[in-house]
Amino acid sequence: MEYYRRLPIGAELQKAGGTHFRVWATTSSSIGIRVSDEPGLTEKAITAELEAEGNNYFSGYVPEAKAGQFYKLKLGCMLFPDPAARAQHGGPHGASVIVDPESYRWHDEGWGGVSLDTHVIYEMHVGTFTLEGTWAAARERIPYLKDLGVDSLEIMPIGEFPGKSVGAMTAFVCSRRLLCTASQTTRSTS
Repeated sequence: MEYYRRLPIGAELQKAGGTHFRVWATTSSSIGIRVSDEPGLTEKAITAELEAEGNNYFSGYVPEAKAGQFYKLKLGCMLFPDPAARAQHGGPHGASVIVDPESYRWHDEGWGGVSLDTHVIYEMHVGTFTLEGTWAAARERIPYLKDLGVDSLEIMPIGEFPGKSVGAMTAFVCSRRLLCTASQTTRSTS
């Protein structure tokens, strides 16, 4: 069976339902997956074994797995978050979250870009830009940046990391830092 994949690794929702999981692991001979509606992965958890593809890749399809559910990879008797997860619950050691990237509706159809000749970029660390360190607080300060002449923001690492930090030492580069965000707010600026 052919599976739809946008990215080479991680959890990918399938158009007909279910989720395809794929991981690259150089030191494992077998990998399992545990999926549940709750982040502790203890109640009504679905378990499956991923199949070895060769070249250190393992993959598998779980027809019951859907967006919003939590999962971890099983190596031996231990559970680990997916390093390619799009979201983490409870920090980098918590459960990974199955994310539907198609659920957000972009609102940027009218944006024509910026001029490369007069470009003024501001490098923003969301965690230190305001006292609150949140997207909502940073959004309130955008008029200030505009008054300075800034026309573009470069948002610095927003990946998952332990503790309260600016995010420069990320553990999950594919996963938005949930301390700084709530659901879809990392994508919306209008």
